[in-house]
This record gives sequence, structure tokens and C-alpha cells, in this order.
Amino acid sequence: MGVLSGAKPYSVAEITALEPDRSISWSAGIPFGNGFFNRANWEFTFVSHGDGTQLTQHFHYLPQTSAAEQMISAAGVNGIQQACSVNLQNLKQVIESQIK
Repeated sequence: MGVLSGAKPYSVAEITALEPDRSISWSAGIPFGNGFFNRANWEFTFVSHGDGTQLTQHFHYLPQTSAAEQMISAAGVNGIQQACSVNLQNLKQVIESQIK
């Protein structure tokens, strides 16, 4: 819906906080006209556990249009959790491929 209504198929992001080896936070949005179609605040925190690292993801959606709000509502909690799980799995694969 967003692309069809003029939103761009990419996000613009700004890092809002960075603590090396501990956390990174950013605000991201899909450009739309002079503003944004959808925005979200994200944070990843990292905690060492033995030979591994626990990654915790936090986010807060800030729909900027009624279409964005409808899109998020249609996805529902399960859809959003599934999308986040896929993204985290992809991130894990990228990081682990860099270590080997």
C-alpha cells in the first residue's frame, strides 16, 4: 500500500545512540512526500554469555499516516513478531559468516 501511495521502498535511518559492544539505537522511516509514511524507533542491546552474545531487539512503531496504521494493524502482533524473527535470523547468519 505504501509504495502504491507514493512512499519509497526503502527506509531512511539516523543512529540516535551508540554504546560500542553494548547497544545501538536508531530512528527509521519510509519517506513520503515532505514527511514519512511510517516511522519506528529501534534498539539492539548485546550481552555476552560465555562464547556467545544475547541480542535483544526493542522497537516502537510510530505510524505517520492512516494507511501505515492500517498496515501495522493488519500485520498484527504475530505478523510483526514473525517479521522480526526473520530479520534477526538474517542478521545472525551475516554476523556468523563474518566470524568464520
